[in-house]
Amino acid sequence: MATQKIMDDALIFYERYISPALFTEIERGPIWPVIASAIVLILIALEINGSVKTTNNEKLNTVTERIDQTLEQLYQKNNVVGWRISLLVSIVLALIVLFIFFPALPDGFDFFLITMVLFIIIYLGFNWFHWHWHKPTHAKHHTELLGLRHQIKDMEITQDINQFKSSDKSDYSSVLHRIESILHQP
Repeated sequence: MATQKIMDDALIFYERYISPALFTEIERGPIWPVIASAIVLILIALEINGSVKTTNNEKLNTVTERIDQTLEQLYQKNNVVGWRISLLVSIVLALIVLFIFFPALPDGFDFFLITMVLFIIIYLGFNWFHWHWHKPTHAKHHTELLGLRHQIKDMEITQDINQFKSSDKSDYSSVLHRIESILHQP
C-alpha cells in the first residue's frame, strides 16, 4: 500500500512539474535549453578533469623512464570515455539541426529525440573507429615500446658485464647489484 502511494505521488509530480517543463511550452518558456546547457557544461568539466596529464621531461633520467612515461601516456590516450564525447557532440549537433530546420524554438521532445538518434549514430561510429583503428595502432605501439625497453635493458646488462670483464674484478658485488636492479625494473 505504501509503495502504491509513493508511485502515485511520483506520477503526480512528473505530470505536474517534469513533463510540462520538458515537453511543452510553459508561461515563462521551455526549460529544456537550460537543462541541455547544464549537461553540456557538466560534460565539458568531466572531459577537462579526465584529460591526459603531461609530466616534465627534465625529471626523467634514463631512456627506460622516458619509455615508461610514453607507455603511460599511450594507456591514458587509449582509455577515452566515448559516451561523454558522443553525448556532447550529439547535443551540439542536435541544437544546430533544430535551429536550422525549426523556425521557432522546438519543444523538449524534439530535442530529446534528435539528440538520442544522433547519440546512437555517433557512439556506434566512435566505438567502431576506436576498436578498428585506434586500439590496434595503440597495441602495436605498446608492443614496440616494450620491445625497445627490453632491448635497452639487455644493452645495459651487456655493458655492465663487459665493464666487469675489463675491470680488476674487485667490485663484483656492485656489478651484481646493478644487474639485479636492471632485471627487477618493470
